[in-house]
Amino acid sequence: MNNVDLSCHEVTWEDTDSSEDEDYLPQHPFQEVRLPSIKYYINTDRKRGRMNSMDIETRDLFKRRVNEEEPRDKVRKVLDATIDNGIEEVDLSKMNLVDIPDDIVELQYVTVVQNDVVKAASLQLYLYSNQIEDLCPSLFKLRNLTVLSLRNNRLTNIPVEIALLENLVELALGNNQLQTIPGEMLRIPKLTILSLFPNPYLAPVQGQKRHTLHRVSVTSLVEITTRLVLSSRNAFSNEENIPTDIVNRLTSISPVNTCEQCKKVFLKPDVMEVHWKAPLTTRQPVPVLYRFCSMHCSDVFSP
Repeated sequence: MNNVDLSCHEVTWEDTDSSEDEDYLPQHPFQEVRLPSIKYYINTDRKRGRMNSMDIETRDLFKRRVNEEEPRDKVRKVLDATIDNGIEEVDLSKMNLVDIPDDIVELQYVTVVQNDVVKAASLQLYLYSNQIEDLCPSLFKLRNLTVLSLRNNRLTNIPVEIALLENLVELALGNNQLQTIPGEMLRIPKLTILSLFPNPYLAPVQGQKRHTLHRVSVTSLVEITTRLVLSSRNAFSNEENIPTDIVNRLTSISPVNTCEQCKKVFLKPDVMEVHWKAPLTTRQPVPVLYRFCSMHCSDVFSP
């Protein structure tokens, strides 16, 4: 058997530049000159297809992100657009709101230009089809509000401060959980369109036109002194001599906290009674909750 020389011999390679290195690399056996152009057209078609699908996916993603936005973010965008562009119609419906953000107070500064004259906007605020359970105090600062839609929510109570919306013309409260409506609401001077049904209102007691919900036989000393202070024209002339907590309590009392009969201001009513009546253009009677400063006022009151 012949012996095979397995010893390694040193091989010396001559150095080459980078361009020469490529010549020593193995070449694809099927490569032809036309391949780059063929590959180019194939890639272009695929790229065009990818771009079209990406456009669709981007649009769908944007829609999902808009729908998935937090309700407060949606409200913020609407408020910014309203204020910046002087829009009178504010649509905050179907946003899954459980309450009304305090930012809503910014709408009181909305202005519009009519006949080259800048004036306060006659706001129309639509909050229907949400899940609102309570109305925030900021809402009642919108004295320029003319239309307010709150239908199809979860409201169980309408605060008496709604009477502060002195320019309100149209109010929609249907499809909530209201048992009564406040008598103060009927004081709004410009209110002409009132939508109140359906709601689970208190049923009238057979043979009675009124029903007492609350009655105090003896007015508390705190209530008596508070009423005396509030009725005085110089109630806060010596404010520095009055404890801060008392001053804060007195100044926080809403101006609509007045007796339905004598119109005197009170901190808390002595009597709360429900009267069934058909307010404004409403044909069907609804329970209206009135508040009085005394049993005498409730006895002589006639709605």
